[in-house]
Amino acid sequence: MQQSNDEPAPRSVPVPVDQRLGFRISEWAALTGVSPVTVWRRIKDGTIPTVGHGPTKLIPRSYAVRAGYITD
Repeated sequence: MQQSNDEPAPRSVPVPVDQRLGFRISEWAALTGVSPVTVWRRIKDGTIPTVGHGPTKLIPRSYAVRAGYITD
């Protein structure tokens, strides 16, 4: 579906990393410097916890704090 020229484009507002409630797989991979495949492997073996948000898996902010990637 195309937007008409009269409709404003949808806006996305960036949220600072330390204020995020969760991270998508690709975001976590970028934050930690590993590939998304490595993240999926760690999820599968239970090393990295996830929470479901519809069909999307999110890595909780609390895990990022415990792992030392962001501060509380």
